[in-house]
Amino acid sequence: MVNRTLLICGRNDLDSFELEFTYNECYYPDIDVWVGFAVKNKAKQVSLLLNSNLMDYYWLPQIMFQSAYLKRLTLKGCDVIFSGTIEWPSLTELRIEDSGFQQHVMDKMLSGCPVLHCLVLKYCSGFTRLEVSSKSLYELRVSDPEEGGSFLEPLLQISAPYLHTLWVTLYPIGRKLCLENTTSLVRATIEFTGMGWDADNAAIASNAKEILEKIRHVKVVDLRCNYAEVLSSVAINDHRFPQSARTSLTVKALTVKCSIHGLVSLLESSPNLEALVIEGYTTVGKPCTCLDAKTDLDCDLLHLKSIIIKDFTSSNLIGEPMQMLARILLNKAPELDKMVIHNEIFTSSSRFAGTESFKIAQKLLSYPKSSKAVILLK
Repeated sequence: MVNRTLLICGRNDLDSFELEFTYNECYYPDIDVWVGFAVKNKAKQVSLLLNSNLMDYYWLPQIMFQSAYLKRLTLKGCDVIFSGTIEWPSLTELRIEDSGFQQHVMDKMLSGCPVLHCLVLKYCSGFTRLEVSSKSLYELRVSDPEEGGSFLEPLLQISAPYLHTLWVTLYPIGRKLCLENTTSLVRATIEFTGMGWDADNAAIASNAKEILEKIRHVKVVDLRCNYAEVLSSVAINDHRFPQSARTSLTVKALTVKCSIHGLVSLLESSPNLEALVIEGYTTVGKPCTCLDAKTDLDCDLLHLKSIIIKDFTSSNLIGEPMQMLARILLNKAPELDKMVIHNEIFTSSSRFAGTESFKIAQKLLSYPKSSKAVILLK
């Protein structure tokens, strides 16, 4: 049926060609025909979304690697195995998920896409280095699977002197991220993924500190979940973070008092900070234990104007650790315009929530402020 439909379509130029289904080896010849049809008809956007099992991946045909018209390519469940050259002179967006390819293939992909603007690699394996010399690449995203896997290489090196935006989700057990020559980087998001590992692990902590050092020049920084937890553990052990140039900081932190250590240390290393966002999250696992949380900053945040704190309260400690963090910030931000605090307790219609909301609001308003900042509860 599909082949007949393609035959009827003839040789009309295509804007988009998308294929999505559960792959089985018996479909291999048909998919080759369909891919060939898309390339020969000058498709500008191609999406091959194949749900494959680990032992049964689709190999892209050679014809796929030479296309002067292709602008956006999305691959899922495909193995990129070949020995020729890649020529995608018009490709601006490449997204690959759940695929495997060797280092030499990665190198050829990067060199064969001279105007590539966005590269997304999700759950991919087989390569250790992303060396991007192109001035066109604006955004790079690399994500490891949450469960890790023996197929992941022990080292991921990224060198991209002209890159603007970087997002890395790293499985940190037995794997290290090394950032080299990212001098043009403006936005960086770093996240550790996976379960069953210890935030106090020496190798993981060492890599976390190294990454923070490598992004100290980045203006807009987003530190998420397990990575932020590791930084809190590092801060508890009296490690001082390097001074940075960041002006905007977002941290997704555990809703426990231990997180205050990491947050305070990050703030003390951000003298130019203008905007701060704290998002709380909870997790299932052993409870965090630490000494008393740090209760003050060693410096004023002279440029901080905007603060958003969202869901940063523990179910066991009503209002905390949000209240502790708010008190610290209000006293150390003389140019602060507003602090916005989001929490479901402020919008709940229950009588208990109303009473607790009033108590929290009273406490927040009682804290000394170094500015005329407005506090908004949502």
